[in-house]
Amino acid sequence: MILNDNKNTIRREVITRRDALGATKRSVLSEIIGEKIYVLDEFKSAKVVLSYANLGSEVITDKINQRAIADGKELYLPKTYTDREVMDFYRVNDMNDLQPGVWGIREPVDTTSERLDLNRFEPTEIFAIIPCVAFDSERNRLGYGGGYYDRFLIDHDGRVGTTAVVAFGLQEVEAVPVASHDVKPMLIVTE
Repeated sequence: MILNDNKNTIRREVITRRDALGATKRSVLSEIIGEKIYVLDEFKSAKVVLSYANLGSEVITDKINQRAIADGKELYLPKTYTDREVMDFYRVNDMNDLQPGVWGIREPVDTTSERLDLNRFEPTEIFAIIPCVAFDSERNRLGYGGGYYDRFLIDHDGRVGTTAVVAFGLQEVEAVPVASHDVKPMLIVTE
């Protein structure tokens, strides 16, 4: 475990470890994580899944996203607007409809997709899958440093039911430095 409390140092060290997994191991571990997501009561009962399209050595989310669609859930993925420092979620019916957006992350096209309206759903109907760089045993999450997920969750306080980070076990650190604006996820799902 990493003992250093510097966020950027933690990010570099954990991403280096994650990158070293290799494609085959990352795929196998991502499948295991997906299987753990599918059996969660909160996922099974959700009408809406907020997720993301993985990038680089992150947990592969495509199969989880495809499973949500196949199960009849409404799937929404984020589109990031750096000029406003926000992200909005748009409905996705096919993972092949995504286009590279900010930082090369695959995103929905906001002009052809339905924008998420959280008021259409009860919080218990919403299951959110959130990326992370590192996490600790207290469920503190370290992201990439933009604060987009924290801002989204704060702006929609109480409207998003279950929040679950998906990560590989090797992303756990002794302690994630936290700030007052950091939002702790309800679950951390690893292999």
